This record gives sequence, structure tokens and C-alpha cells, in this order.
Amino acid sequence: MSCSFFNVYENGSVCMGTVNVDIKNSASVEEFIRAWENYFFNSRFSHLNHNPTNSNCVNLWKELVNTDKIFPKEILKKTNKTLKNILP
Repeated sequence: MSCSFFNVYENGSVCMGTVNVDIKNSASVEEFIRAWENYFFNSRFSHLNHNPTNSNCVNLWKELVNTDKIFPKEILKKTNKTLKNILP
């Protein structure tokens, strides 16, 4: 299934915009992952590169933000890609 976040392209790459990536070469795997999660989830989600859902993705996120509602994964468009296909 496609990723339902803004700034994520259909091929899985991410537009980082003006995020200043500053990870030390000596970072552990855990520190590296934590840093990337922070960069991704605390950046501005400014544009939708493709619609990964069978609905209006913008309205969907507006309905879900600041609620305890679970993301309705059944609306995601199916894809034949796996993490193995998109990770280097």
C-alpha cells in the first residue's frame, strides 16, 4: 500500500524541503533512526506528491488530526512495492 503522508513520492522517496539534516557519523543505528523520525514527523508537510488513497487525502488528515481515530488503512491504494523495493 502507498504511504499516506504528504511530501512522500509514489516511489517512496521523501521531499525534505528545508530540513537541515545533521546526524553525526558516529551515531548508533537507534540514534540515526530516531533523528530521521524526528526530521520527518516534525517537518512541515507542505504538499501532496500523489494521492495514495481512494478518497480525499487532505480531508482525511483534517478529520483525523487531534483525534483518537485509527487511520482507515482499507482506503489506501494497493501497490506491488515493499520496503525491500524502496530502501537502498
